Amino acid sequence: METEEIKEPTPTSVGASVIDKQIKKRYLGRGRGFEYQFMVAFLTDADDDIEYQVSEEMFAHLKIGQTGTLVTVNRNFYDFGDGEDI
Repeated sequence: METEEIKEPTPTSVGASVIDKQIKKRYLGRGRGFEYQFMVAFLTDADDDIEYQVSEEMFAHLKIGQTGTLVTVNRNFYDFGDGEDI
């Protein structure tokens, strides 16, 4: 019986800059409160405008106009930085 090799997700990197940041507040229902989503929009070197939900810590760290390397895994946000090892 052959076993199928499981492939690890491959990170994808592209140069980008932060073009917008916003906090979205979503009502969860009576007695359940609110959920906050920390959203950051990036403009990639390929002129793609893309928005990702990031952690609150990452949101606080990023500044509009900041440039760096946008890293995604399976089209989901993974990291944004200055090229240091993740």
